[in-house]
Amino acid sequence: MSVEKALAYVDESEVVDLVKALVKIRSVNPPGLEKEASVFVAETLKGFGAEVELQYLTPDRPNVLGRFRGRKGSPTLLFEGHLDVVPVEDESVWVIPPFNAEEREGYIYGRGSTDAKGSLAAMLEGVKALVKSGVQLQGDLLVLAVVGEEFRNAGVRYAIEKGLRADMAVVLEPTDLKVKNLHKGILRLRVTTLGKAAHASTPWDGVNAVTKMASVIHELDHLAARLKGKRHATLGFPTLVVSTVSGGVKENIVPSKCTVTIDRRLIPGETPKEARDEVYDVLNGLKASDPEFNADVEVYYEADPAETPSEERIVTVTRRAVETVTGMDPGATAFTASCDMGPLVNIAGIPTVILGPGELALAHKDNERIGVNQLVEAAKVYALAAFYALT
Repeated sequence: MSVEKALAYVDESEVVDLVKALVKIRSVNPPGLEKEASVFVAETLKGFGAEVELQYLTPDRPNVLGRFRGRKGSPTLLFEGHLDVVPVEDESVWVIPPFNAEEREGYIYGRGSTDAKGSLAAMLEGVKALVKSGVQLQGDLLVLAVVGEEFRNAGVRYAIEKGLRADMAVVLEPTDLKVKNLHKGILRLRVTTLGKAAHASTPWDGVNAVTKMASVIHELDHLAARLKGKRHATLGFPTLVVSTVSGGVKENIVPSKCTVTIDRRLIPGETPKEARDEVYDVLNGLKASDPEFNADVEVYYEADPAETPSEERIVTVTRRAVETVTGMDPGATAFTASCDMGPLVNIAGIPTVILGPGELALAHKDNERIGVNQLVEAAKVYALAAFYALT
């Protein structure tokens, strides 16, 4: 069977139905309500003839792993996407209720439509097209739909612990159908300044933790400016943002505690340890100049940058698939956010790219939406990528 026949099986109405069905499932994380979405994907894959395994992180949170066996079983290609979506802060500001999954003027609206149920649905449609066409793949095609991507990549890390292996992988995230072969790493810290409570009318009896934190923030701003001196050819410079602050219990009490969270993004060549040490140096410098300064640090999440060399097979076959469908090859570029590519590359050692329909700029925002035309293109791209990689 020719690959052209496989592409003919990509059906716009079917991919639209898949997106709508997935968006209507409120797989919100936190708290982690993915089970209904897991069951939907598992049953869909079984309907296509896949061998399906459920991997339970908890009794209510299973990953779904499907396998389509090729003639030789090698090489193996993994399509990996996530089932969870971020919460909706205020449904009243949406032009269409966020879980109604309605189509308007060529777009499907809803939480998760872009990040990343649109990609997941398009991949399922592309796989279906290959199966229905009778195309014979030499290697195995794996499909992994994970829980917990939006919080520390929990699902993919669990799958790797359970023995997930592949020769190459595509992570399904919104890239506007451009191949992404690297992304930044993350370091997240919580810094708490410790003071001494006192009555606000006699502040000299206490030590103001908020004032001490002001010095921390000032020095971290200087550190963020210095980081601009580092530069990666594609990802630009690393960043540091003080993202939340809390302190004090009442307006007439000198605050004894103040806490900030810090989001530090790393470029290839940096390590989380190096980034941690930069923050420790700031705090040690403040302590050296101020005997009353005291602070605790908690590192609560870190992930290395991830990069797949541009000459790897998964990069070349996905670029070829995109060019065949869209007529354009934008090359391999950088993904500005972080995703499951990190664990796949850095823990499992799988050459990986990120590729999917939709705009990353719409992810996590009100009135999230995805274009129907690009969903159809994405289904064809995924089908072609599997064909090129596994035949």
